[in-house]
Amino acid sequence: MRRFFLMAGLVMIVFLAVYGRPAVVSASQVCTATCSSGTSLSCNVASGTCTSSGTSVTCCGQTLNCVAIDAYNACRNTCEDRYDTCINHCTVKDSCVTNCNTALRSCWSQCGARPTTSLSC
Repeated sequence: MRRFFLMAGLVMIVFLAVYGRPAVVSASQVCTATCSSGTSLSCNVASGTCTSSGTSVTCCGQTLNCVAIDAYNACRNTCEDRYDTCINHCTVKDSCVTNCNTALRSCWSQCGARPTTSLSC
């Protein structure tokens, strides 16, 4: 009998832990758009609305668009391509690799900061 009450108590604790919590009500809305470079734009609005088109997301008083992130990604890809070409032409590895690494960092800095792709408000 003692085992029965112990087992019943454990079952009750597990039941209350899983199903006894109050439900969380959320009125949030999520808007997304996928850019041609494969990057996703997203916005999570706790209260209010957001809108999205094929290439932009508007919320929190701001618009995120694919033009900015696609240009950034293209710039970074160009830098990577130039780096690969540079490394492939190295015959004396030490100084050549150092020069390629320096050129890569310089190229990346010309791409600027990565544009924002996600907002929450």
